[in-house]
Amino acid sequence: MKKMFLIGVFFLFFSNIEAQNSISISFRDGSSINGYGRIKTNDRILIRRSKNADKEIYDYKTVRRLRVNYGDTTKDYEYKVLKDGRGPGSVKLLHIIQEGNVDLYQVQHSGMIYPSTGFSNTGFATTTTSSTTYYMSESESDLVVNLRIGNTYSRRFRKIAKEYFGDCEELLKKIKLKHFERYDVESVVKYYNEFCDKQ
Repeated sequence: MKKMFLIGVFFLFFSNIEAQNSISISFRDGSSINGYGRIKTNDRILIRRSKNADKEIYDYKTVRRLRVNYGDTTKDYEYKVLKDGRGPGSVKLLHIIQEGNVDLYQVQHSGMIYPSTGFSNTGFATTTTSSTTYYMSESESDLVVNLRIGNTYSRRFRKIAKEYFGDCEELLKKIKLKHFERYDVESVVKYYNEFCDKQ
């Protein structure tokens, strides 16, 4: 059991010293910097302006937007305030997946489960878990609503849809009739941004 705990700590430590990515930070005052770094587990941003430079740490107080290059993939992030949220945890750095009259964001969670018993041929048996939480906001708003796993069939989602898509009766009808897949919130927001005119 002690060995398994130590291995878990090792993997957690290793994930925190992973290779740095090319990043660009846009500040709230309109300035920006480029360098190498990563997003820390507490949603703060670590950056070195050159590979041998001292590290700098930034957070939502000064940063508005972040772009990270993961090899061939580029992802944009924004700090947003959780609607009805309280305390430091109400500010989140979210991955932008759609922008328009309504913006959609996500946070992907992943981890490894280390069972108390069981071995594989290569050592300890582990299970990888992952989940996605979606957030939505009106364009230019600092506030986001937590859509949880994005269940478009839920009563809660239909209530939120009336607030954000209330000027598009056709979309509200499609949501009510379950036109979209249960967890395909991305298609719902895409439909609104492409086919519904904001009054």
